[in-house]
Amino acid sequence: MFKLPFEMGIFSSNKPHIATIIDIGSSSIGASAVLLYPDKKPSVLYTIRKDMAFQEKFNFDRFVLSMLETLENVVQELSSFPLPSHSDQTTLCVFSSPWYASQTRSVKKTFETTTKITEKILEEIQNTEVEAFKQSELKSMGEDAVILEAETIQTKINGYETAHPFGKQANDMQTVMYISISPKSIIKPVTDKLRKHIHGNNLHFSSFSFCSFVAVRDIFHGKNFMLIDISGEVSDISIVKDHVLQETFSFPFGKNFLLRKIASETGHTFQEAISQFRMVSNLESNENNSKKILIAMEKAGKDWLLECKNALTPILENQEVLPHDVFITADEDVSMWFISNVQEFENSSFTFTDKQFSIKHLNPTFLSSFCESETGVERDPFIMIESLFVKRFI
Repeated sequence: MFKLPFEMGIFSSNKPHIATIIDIGSSSIGASAVLLYPDKKPSVLYTIRKDMAFQEKFNFDRFVLSMLETLENVVQELSSFPLPSHSDQTTLCVFSSPWYASQTRSVKKTFETTTKITEKILEEIQNTEVEAFKQSELKSMGEDAVILEAETIQTKINGYETAHPFGKQANDMQTVMYISISPKSIIKPVTDKLRKHIHGNNLHFSSFSFCSFVAVRDIFHGKNFMLIDISGEVSDISIVKDHVLQETFSFPFGKNFLLRKIASETGHTFQEAISQFRMVSNLESNENNSKKILIAMEKAGKDWLLECKNALTPILENQEVLPHDVFITADEDVSMWFISNVQEFENSSFTFTDKQFSIKHLNPTFLSSFCESETGVERDPFIMIESLFVKRFI
């Protein structure tokens, strides 16, 4: 059903495989070396994560420079980790918002006569959809934008879903594709820095929305669910229905928005805002100080909920039912605050659910059942999810 550029033949022998994973977020950069065997859980051998420079007033050009500087430091440190010399190696670079744009495209093809489905037919459909999506993104991404991934996530032959369409006779075929794209002005400097420190030609790109969709779907065999990813500058909400990642809605309200709100409402610096937020969350702050922080947090929560509503307007206006299974990724220190806001969103008057949300926090403790980490290696939930994504292609 899925065909990644490195899916065929990635594990061509019984030797272990090393996946070097680079996670490019909106407030930090992570990197790891992951050991993969066909019949075992992924094992994270090494992990590093560094924060990007925080901006009190956001500027995109400075944002890009901070990302590239942080990436340079991270991959340089990763390159000093001794990888097993007997292992095959692949590098996967995963972008979170706002470093890419994505779209799910559905196309139905009707044949004049019963036709045998071949790879050529599917490839022609894929190429047409990729080019159409690329043309639609030229204004925002530039004419030299780079396709990160173009994956067929569902195929139906004569109305019936199949994971193995080739060779089947069809009167009509419907395919659903997920495509992501990024500006060359981002991809080229990122590629140059990775090539500088990480050797080998097996470099592939993906988006975190797609990685988390594949990992969650495989773990829970879910048909309908929501993915909510809260990073430093952006929140993403992905809607999955009928096994298909239908759409990802993004808005620029993440962890740093909360901390900026606390800083502006209380007069604290950013670092003080982090400390005060943690103290209030752990019930360690005095009453007077807690009151100011709580008021700022309440204001930030209302703003975040409003942005959720605005982002999901296409669904809410059509009164579509939101999936009740919700999977959340967020930094550990703010995760419970965002989860409480998701619960508030469920209880609001502008959402539609057929039953109560079932919220699962994809934190290191939960993900450890599916992805191991060597003793002493910090468990990074984003790296763990991306490890599961790579593992499925053994």
